[in-house]
Amino acid sequence: MCSTGLLGGLLAQNMTQGQPRPILDVVQMAVAWHSMAGIYAAEARTELGVDAQTLSQSLLPALKAFLTGQRAS
Repeated sequence: MCSTGLLGGLLAQNMTQGQPRPILDVVQMAVAWHSMAGIYAAEARTELGVDAQTLSQSLLPALKAFLTGQRAS
């Protein structure tokens, strides 16, 4: 999943909530989540190259870490 798909999904979910968050907050969350997933994927593979499958597999662990306040190394 590319960052635009991730962002689009989060924005769509945000708009269906009763009290949507400001769009800038959603964009910042998407960027942080995508960045953490990239760091986790690089740790699993190599910093020289991460494929889309590895990145997508890293999204859930990155989200869990993001929501619990953990930092990527």
